[in-house]
Amino acid sequence: MNPLQYLQKAASSASAIVTKATDPIRHVNSGSSWFVLPRTKFDYAKEVDPENNSAVAAAVGYVARNFPEAPAVILTDLPDSEPEIVQGHPMAELLHRPNSHHSGTVLWMALLSDFLIAGNAYLIKLRNEAGVPVELWWAPSSTIEPEADPRDPTVFIKHYKYEPGGGSILYDPSEIVHLRNGIALGNNRKGKGALGSALREIFTDDEAANFTATILRNLGVPGVILSPDGDVTVDPEERKQIRARWNREFGGDNRGGLMVASGKTKVTRLSFTPQELNMQAIRDIPESRIAALLGIPAAVVGLLVGLKQTAVGATLAEYRELAFENGIIPLQRLIAEQLDVQLLRDFSPDPSMRTAFDLRNVRVLQEDENRRHERLRQDVSAGLLTRADFKRGVGLKPDPSDDVYLIPMSTVEVPVGERMADGLPDAPDDERALEDFPELKGLASRFDREHAHQNGA
Repeated sequence: MNPLQYLQKAASSASAIVTKATDPIRHVNSGSSWFVLPRTKFDYAKEVDPENNSAVAAAVGYVARNFPEAPAVILTDLPDSEPEIVQGHPMAELLHRPNSHHSGTVLWMALLSDFLIAGNAYLIKLRNEAGVPVELWWAPSSTIEPEADPRDPTVFIKHYKYEPGGGSILYDPSEIVHLRNGIALGNNRKGKGALGSALREIFTDDEAANFTATILRNLGVPGVILSPDGDVTVDPEERKQIRARWNREFGGDNRGGLMVASGKTKVTRLSFTPQELNMQAIRDIPESRIAALLGIPAAVVGLLVGLKQTAVGATLAEYRELAFENGIIPLQRLIAEQLDVQLLRDFSPDPSMRTAFDLRNVRVLQEDENRRHERLRQDVSAGLLTRADFKRGVGLKPDPSDDVYLIPMSTVEVPVGERMADGLPDAPDDERALEDFPELKGLASRFDREHAHQNGA
């Protein structure tokens, strides 16, 4: 082998090594996978469609249905002041009614499904003559791709290539709202799906469901085999009579009847009982991991693995609150920040304005009625709230007569530093005490009147 051939062979070997090492990354960039699963050569991404898995659909559907409960609003966030909602802001109105065919709730449901499963969600802006967005249209993540400029590495995204079918359209980045769920491994122009690391678990759940369904659908094994117990041959006609008799005497409503064989007979059962087909133990792990990756307790979406824990753990109401705190609210914050950059600035360059989601009327986050009533009653009894405050707090309309504090007669104000003796402030004589403490004087007058009434005065 001459030196040139040696160098060519070495270069070829090095190229093969680099190709093998970078193949997973190139595979991720292709959009067919989100993660490189460790210690496996099987491509689960090609075999799994998370959208068609029932556990994924339940968890993602829960987020998509409940996310719009908190509508998008625009806040003015000035220093040294509380944030205030800008009423009737055009961007908030646009998100509420994005176009003539879709409501805001439907739009959010589509965006959230793409955002969680694919890691990317896209909106196409349509502008009026003044350049202000007046319509927003959802583009499925499978139809749009951010592309770089191969001639200029300093350009992060040159355009978005939109392929709805029958050709492609190139959009300037300013015409697309691209919501990313973090940053994808190997392609920092895109986000990553929340369920990428659970592809094997989703595959396991699908295969367990397929296995059970196939057995029940086909049942390619006979329920029972009757065979002579010994070296005996049964001719075809006799076998036919035995089969007919078995079906007649032990089929339908005669199941479980008594069989008396005329000779030595072996009965072998080959079919599966419902208990033997129970795959729940295998399916618990995928359910729990899918729910965990989405930040949603399994119980709130009806997954059995979560309902098992509800009886011994937190209540379902607490789990619903946790679903918002741990799953939906962080998503709202992540999406709001991206809307600030990619959509809000089309309406106003004011840096004091920002996007938020109004959680005030989200039902699962409201205080329990019984606890709220009890808290308000305690505050009224302590003299912290008026009776009018209490009525407003429980949704009642107060009267002018309710603008009073309800302070117990036995409560006495004692200035800081005064010493108490037998429950009353220390004083030289009773008259001095009544002069210094008017509330005691009123109490004494009431006592004198009641005492005189009891004595017939």
